[in-house]
Amino acid sequence: MRITWQRMMSVILSLFLIFTVACFVDHSIDRELAGIKLGMTPAEVGKVFRMTEQEDPFVSAAKKYGENVEEQKEIVSVAGRQTFALEGSMPPGADSIRAVFMKGRLYEITLHFPHKYVARTSWEMFVQPAVEKYGQPVETAFSWGWDYKWSDAQTILHILRVQGSKNGKHDDRFCEVRVLDAQSVEEVRTVATQVKGGKHPSELFGAMETRIGRISDVMRYLRQVYYVPGDYLIHWLLARGSRLAQFFELRTGDYGGLLSSLISLAAWLIVGSFGLAALLYIIIAYLVFVDRMQKRRNKGAS
Repeated sequence: MRITWQRMMSVILSLFLIFTVACFVDHSIDRELAGIKLGMTPAEVGKVFRMTEQEDPFVSAAKKYGENVEEQKEIVSVAGRQTFALEGSMPPGADSIRAVFMKGRLYEITLHFPHKYVARTSWEMFVQPAVEKYGQPVETAFSWGWDYKWSDAQTILHILRVQGSKNGKHDDRFCEVRVLDAQSVEEVRTVATQVKGGKHPSELFGAMETRIGRISDVMRYLRQVYYVPGDYLIHWLLARGSRLAQFFELRTGDYGGLLSSLISLAAWLIVGSFGLAALLYIIIAYLVFVDRMQKRRNKGAS
């Protein structure tokens, strides 16, 4: 029995190690765009670009489409969002960069490409580098264009094409390339839910967000489950302002990172060990029970 136990533990440990390595070798979304990186402070971004604060896009959209402007302003205020237009050296074809901060940390970078550039540039030029690096996206088509999305535990990449109609034909109005911190996006959603007092956006769009259509989707959801113990512990420490969180300099960007992976590995090994021990106990108890019943039958037959 000892040999069987050791072999089974060895197999479980090997599977966990292989899965952990697979999580890291998988291409993670690049958090840098146009020379700045998610998580930077306004002061750090100001060393790269000139910054001009502007109206939050949530508020602008509310004004444009006749929504509750005061409600959007409250969401922006509670979430601690600040929006800036950046001026300086632009990537080829881009005419503007928008940087959105949340509580002093950069969580969204958006490059805007105007019609005059998009009209003479193929859509494949925008998306092919991302496809080659991250695989096929979740493609969502709308009447006004296309929204291509890639994501991992920490980062979301959007490449957006907005179309218009002229003389019965579709033409590209503009394109945007956007990277966002996934955890900050979720925090903004939570704030919006609290302010509106309605359903969480994930409840409204759950069917789209949880759809599994490819093997890459399966791996993505398995990674999310794998990181749950580590991410939860980090979240618990951050929420309580723990001294451990300060000592280890924890932040939301650590979700799905090395520390979270190590914590999750230890947690799943413990759970797996107890689960395996329970399974072996049940098997042994069953074998003992069968053996005793067999002996009783043999004794009765004799």
